[in-house]
Amino acid sequence: MVKLKDLAQQNIWWKFKEGWYNYDKDLKDLNNQPKEIIRKKVDITSGKIFTIRGSRRIGKTVFLKKYIKQLIEKDKNDPYQILYYNCETLPSNTPKQLRRVIDLFFELSREFQKRYILLDEITYTIDWEIVLKSYYDNGKFEHIEVVVTGSIPSTLKERLERLPGRGVEENDYLLKPISFREFVLQLYMLHPQYGHDGRVKRSLEALQEVLNKNIMPLEDSIIFKNTVNKIAPYIDELNELFKLYMYIGGFPFVINNYCKCELKAIENRVYEEIIRWIEGDLSKAGKRPSVTAEVVRSVTERLGTNYSYSALAKGMEDGIQHQTIISYLETLEASFILQILHAYDFLHKQPKPKANKKIYFSDPFIYHAINSKTSGMSGFENTKEFLLGEENISAVIEGIIASHLIKANEQPIMREPNTFLWFYYDRTKEIDFIYRNRTGEYLGIEAKYKADTGLHDLKKVDQIKRYILLTKDDLDLENEQGLVVPISLFLALLGTSEKNL
Repeated sequence: MVKLKDLAQQNIWWKFKEGWYNYDKDLKDLNNQPKEIIRKKVDITSGKIFTIRGSRRIGKTVFLKKYIKQLIEKDKNDPYQILYYNCETLPSNTPKQLRRVIDLFFELSREFQKRYILLDEITYTIDWEIVLKSYYDNGKFEHIEVVVTGSIPSTLKERLERLPGRGVEENDYLLKPISFREFVLQLYMLHPQYGHDGRVKRSLEALQEVLNKNIMPLEDSIIFKNTVNKIAPYIDELNELFKLYMYIGGFPFVINNYCKCELKAIENRVYEEIIRWIEGDLSKAGKRPSVTAEVVRSVTERLGTNYSYSALAKGMEDGIQHQTIISYLETLEASFILQILHAYDFLHKQPKPKANKKIYFSDPFIYHAINSKTSGMSGFENTKEFLLGEENISAVIEGIIASHLIKANEQPIMREPNTFLWFYYDRTKEIDFIYRNRTGEYLGIEAKYKADTGLHDLKKVDQIKRYILLTKDDLDLENEQGLVVPISLFLALLGTSEKNL
């Protein structure tokens, strides 16, 4: 049974008051990292249940601890008003234990009306949503800010659907690997020439001033062009940073390991940690590790191509059924490991459920980790060798573009990715991305990361009036056939939705 001393061990601000963060392991570890990744803030209010969904090692615990620091140091709350509890540490994962934690806190803080309950990794508790529902329905959360996080996003999403009308609507947030835009804004000093060439350093610093003031809208073509032109002089610097992003992606712990290795490598244990996270979380969702490994291996081999689930099944070991593969892929997508693009049907204005799919990884480093395990080579060396191939680079880049277009527009429940991003194919042509912006306009987006590319590479359909060709270096904003924009420039200007932290 949970005891008060168990709560006190995790809430050291009760004991140390101001300055508690000097003794907190998570914040001490953060201070020892070369780079701290800054996330958006959430306007948390009382009487509602806020959720933060994200994979392991993405920074959810640090996000909560930094919020606690703000509540005490800046907002001057009494430390006893704040409860933090990591539900992974419960003696058992039963609803009774979770109730015990909350009731102990209510007893300890009964002199306060305004209070804060932050429950980390809540998805490890059985029927946690029933527990929160009972407190909410009894009015006990009326003056309380409640925030829960989960490292198995698929489970958290599923359970949230059982809490309608309990203040969860519009309060579900996503914590994902940082976008290339945030990579440029916060980590521009990782450019290989930053500390060696004064002109490059000054240029990168000037880039921050320009980039901070400009986000490219996909709704207005005139503002789009003007915004692109403002950042175009920095294409060389952006291309160099994008090459680095292809290697290390947007996980903060991967970025910091790269920094600790003096910008020369990433330790093999980091690649292994990604594999263990995927297998572990899928196992907790009831999936067998051997099948998980088979599914992700098959996806890596087909990256950048379209295929049916049946075709995917044929390349796997006997005994794995078609429906089993679909179940695994859906769990991998809901856990932010994969992203599945559906083919679009313009006639019926909806995705084709039985047509071929394109499947990408949500971050390039996930792909590199899986690919390295398959090859048996050192992770960083395998990645270097892999990215020497033009086709390999193109496949990885397509995945990066897909994840960024998703992060630019998604909103839990109301704007899920399959409501605004697809691809298109017929007997004669294929378009990499069909993106429907918030005004309902279709954009055809094609990626060609190679020399000597042009608008002649675009494949068009009558239903799409605007096209964007994403290239390695070429820029042309005046052609009536479509806009030509370097990929690094496009992604650096692409913001994220209000629900992406």
